[in-house]
Amino acid sequence: QPLLVVAGPGSGKTYGMVSEIAKAIRLLDPSRVLAAITYTNASAESIRKQLVQVSALAPNVFIGTNHSFLIRFILRPFGSLFDQTPSDCLFMDFDLEALVKRRIGKSKKVTRQEEIQIRRHIEANLVKTGRVPFDQVAVVSAKLVQNKRVRSAVANRLQYLFVDEFQDVDTAQLTIIDEIRKAGKTSIYVVGDPEQYISGYTYKLRAI
Repeated sequence: QPLLVVAGPGSGKTYGMVSEIAKAIRLLDPSRVLAAITYTNASAESIRKQLVQVSALAPNVFIGTNHSFLIRFILRPFGSLFDQTPSDCLFMDFDLEALVKRRIGKSKKVTRQEEIQIRRHIEANLVKTGRVPFDQVAVVSAKLVQNKRVRSAVANRLQYLFVDEFQDVDTAQLTIIDEIRKAGKTSIYVVGDPEQYISGYTYKLRAI
């Protein structure tokens, strides 16, 4: 069963998660993967540094950001195979707000809904040409993992999934985690602090 840990500031949530990861490593099948994901490279490095003090890191232990996890385990293996991305993709940081403003122009006024549609059209075109904005990594991954074949393949590979800062997952990321849960083959451990919820990050325009 998935485990949700709610932990406040200073409660040692990262230390607790690292302890659980160390326990899971001892039970990890050599043919499967343990993934521990968080939001920033700095947080991932912090988890890695704490973990190496208590456990050896095998090649099938992945510690990284949400985006790097999705690119490695979902987008690169399945994106082109299921016609969601070209076979040769670049994952890039775009100033989408600037692109939207340029498309609208200075004189034209649009509604909020029209602005959202323009943004989605720009994002879709970028993905089609193999330039995937970071904002679309989770969105495209969510579409892929809702395919039963993709979901089964990802879950078969993942024996353990640890998610840090769970309070900040957006709707696409939550869909991905839930689809993996539905497969019933992956032990899932998520930890978060509702007091540190960053609404502007999680539910900005890309999540509407």
